[in-house]
Amino acid sequence: MTTPLCTSTCTMTLLTPLINPEKLKCVQDGVAALKATTYLTSAWRPRKYQRHLNEIINADKVLTEDLLQSWPGCKKLREEVTKEMNKHGLKSGQAVALPGMSRHESGQAFDIMINGITDEQRATYFPSNRQENVVKLL
Repeated sequence: MTTPLCTSTCTMTLLTPLINPEKLKCVQDGVAALKATTYLTSAWRPRKYQRHLNEIINADKVLTEDLLQSWPGCKKLREEVTKEMNKHGLKSGQAVALPGMSRHESGQAFDIMINGITDEQRATYFPSNRQENVVKLL
């Protein structure tokens, strides 16, 4: 597999259940060439954990300010959901795959944060990325 950041071919087609170090190094080397840094945020995860992340994001979507105005008793739940989001590094409106649909469950994806690149570099190398700093590689 060749990535926009990797001029060489990564030799393995799938990640191991933990992480494929060759693919991670390939991406890290490409990012370093841009004078930026990476931070691995997620790799393989079990379906139960994927379900938990999905439940948190779904609760976040429901517990809006409008709902809290009508149902003030839900404020405690909103606080708990916000704590869980912070604990797992989730952002409001973030896309999270349904359990059974995430490539993280099969070890075929990892997420990294990239710090130190310009908006132009981000648009060039990650044009379809929905999250500002998270890159998903398959």
